[in-house]
Amino acid sequence: MVEEKDKMMQSTETTGEKSLVEEAIATMKGIPTEKELIQLLRETTQEITFLKLDGDKRVMTCTKSFDIIPKENQPKSDKEPKQGTITVWDLNAKGWRSFKYDRVQTVLPVAQLDRASGYEPEGQEFESSQAGQILEKG
Repeated sequence: MVEEKDKMMQSTETTGEKSLVEEAIATMKGIPTEKELIQLLRETTQEITFLKLDGDKRVMTCTKSFDIIPKENQPKSDKEPKQGTITVWDLNAKGWRSFKYDRVQTVLPVAQLDRASGYEPEGQEFESSQAGQILEKG
């Protein structure tokens, strides 16, 4: 009985450590944890940027929300994917796709894409002095 208790304590400690490591990695990458991401996808549409297994970068607009997935394409079973793999409905391809959580680079809510960094042209600042020069010449 003491051995079983020790094993349970070790298991809990390992799980707790793993959870802390996962949270730290997610924080460093600026993305939700795997569990948080799955919950977000069940409720909303997200734009996920990840590296494919061949190293190519992929940007996918996706969800797990049954309010968005067409009824004829909704899963018939509750089969869970392998740990670390997230299966989603790709809105652009209109089909099921999956990606490895550890290859996720960014997660953006679709409604906020226009406010995300990297989506605005860089190096094209507006300077009011240029506008003033044009008006003076005219």
